Amino acid sequence: MEGKINEILALLPYINDNNEKLRVVSTLLKISNGNQQLLSLGFDVVETIHEDLGRIQSLLSLATAVKDADFELYKGLIQMTINEAEKLANPKQKAMALSDIAVEAVTFDEKLALKLVEEILTLILRIELKEDKTAAVMYFLETLLRSEDIEGAIRIAEKISEPYYRAIAFSEIGKVLAEANIPLYSSMFSQALKSAAKIENPVMREMTFGEIISKLAEAGKISESLKLVEKLRIKDARIQVIESIILKLIEIGELSEASKLMVLIEDRKKRSKLWALSVNVLIKADNYEEALKIVESLKDQIHKDLALSEMSIALAEKDEFEKALQVVRHIQDSYYKGRAFSLIGLELFNKGEDGYQVLFEKAIEEAKTIKNPQLRSQLFVDIALRLTTVNLRESLLEFLDRKNKNAEESVKEGNLERAAREYKEGLELSEIARLRDYSGHFRDKIYDIRRKLVERIEGG
Repeated sequence: MEGKINEILALLPYINDNNEKLRVVSTLLKISNGNQQLLSLGFDVVETIHEDLGRIQSLLSLATAVKDADFELYKGLIQMTINEAEKLANPKQKAMALSDIAVEAVTFDEKLALKLVEEILTLILRIELKEDKTAAVMYFLETLLRSEDIEGAIRIAEKISEPYYRAIAFSEIGKVLAEANIPLYSSMFSQALKSAAKIENPVMREMTFGEIISKLAEAGKISESLKLVEKLRIKDARIQVIESIILKLIEIGELSEASKLMVLIEDRKKRSKLWALSVNVLIKADNYEEALKIVESLKDQIHKDLALSEMSIALAEKDEFEKALQVVRHIQDSYYKGRAFSLIGLELFNKGEDGYQVLFEKAIEEAKTIKNPQLRSQLFVDIALRLTTVNLRESLLEFLDRKNKNAEESVKEGNLERAAREYKEGLELSEIARLRDYSGHFRDKIYDIRRKLVERIEGG
C-alpha cells in the first residue's frame, strides 16, 4: 500500500492551495484507516495554513479522518480545535469556527455541542458590524443544515430580520427539503418569497425572487419553477432561473424540454456552454448524430473542448472505451483533456479493464502543461482524489461498508444525525470513485433520515 500512497503524495507539490493538499491527505487517511505517516504529514500541512479559520477547519478535517481508527485521538483533535477557536479575537471568525466544531461535537457529545451553540449565539450578539453579524448567522445556519438539524436551521432563519438574508435562509432550507421530496419545502419557499417581497429596492427584490426560484429548480421542482418564472418582471432574474432549470433538465436527462428553453438564452457563450453539457445526455441516449451536430456547431474552442470531454466521458460510461479515446484526441485544451483521461481511466478501472494506469499518466502529463495555475492545481486535486479511489480500492470498499454499518448502528441507537453524517462521508467518496450503486444507496438513506427528522418536528 505504501507505494500506492506515495504515487498520490507525489502529486501534492503541484497543488497550490494548502487546504486542498490537506483534503487529499485527509482522504488518504480516512481510507487507510489512520496511517500514522499520513497523520504526521497532515499536521505538517496544517502548520503551513496561516489563516485562522482555515487552520481550524483543517484540524477538523484531520479529526474526522482518524475518527474510525482512533476515536480518542478524534476527540482530542476536536478539543484542540476548540482551544484554537477560543484564542480568536474576532467574534465573527470565532462564531464560524465554533459552528463547524459544533457540527462534529454533536455526533459524540450532545452537551458539548449545546454549550458551543450557546457560545455561538452569544458571539453573534457581540458582532457590531451588521454585515459580519449576518454572515456569521448564515454560516451557522448552513452548518446546521449540513448536520441535518432542520429544526435548528428554521429557528435561526426565523430570527433573521433583514429581508434578503431571511429569504435566502428559508430558500436554503426549502431546497434541502425539496431534494428529499419533503412537503414542508413548500412552506419554506413560501416564507422565502414573502421575505423577498419586503425588499424595498425593486431590482434587488426581483433578483432575489430569481435566486429563490433557482434553488427550487436546482432541487428538481421544475414545473413549479416554470410557473413562478413567468411572474418575474426583470429579464436578468428570468434568465438566472431559466439557466438553473436547463441545467437541472440536462442533469436528469430531459434534453427535449431543455432544448425548448435554450432559445431564451441570448448570451451566446452561456448558450454554447449549456449545449456543450447536453452532449453527455445525447450520447447516453445513443443519439450520436445529434451530439456530433452540436459539437460541430460550437464556435468557441473552449466550449467545443468541453463538449468533446463530456462526449468522451459518456462513451466511457457506456463501456465504449475505444471511441472515448478517439474523441479525446480531438480535445485541444489541456484541462479538459486531462480531466477526460482521468475519468476514462477511472471508468476503465471500475469495469475491471486494463490500461487505466496509462490514462492516469496521460492525465498527469496534460495537467503539467496547463498555464493557468488555479486550473492546473484543481486538476491535480481531482486526479489525486480519483487515483486514491483506484490505488486504495480494497480499503475504500471497506471504508464504505464501515460507513454503512456505523450508520445502521446509529439509527438503531436513535441518533439519526450521526447516521446521516456517516452516510454523507460514504456518499462523498463513492461519488469521487464513481461507484453509482453505493452513491445511490447513501443518498437514499440520507433522504430517509431527513424525512424522519422532519416527522419529529411536525410531530411536536
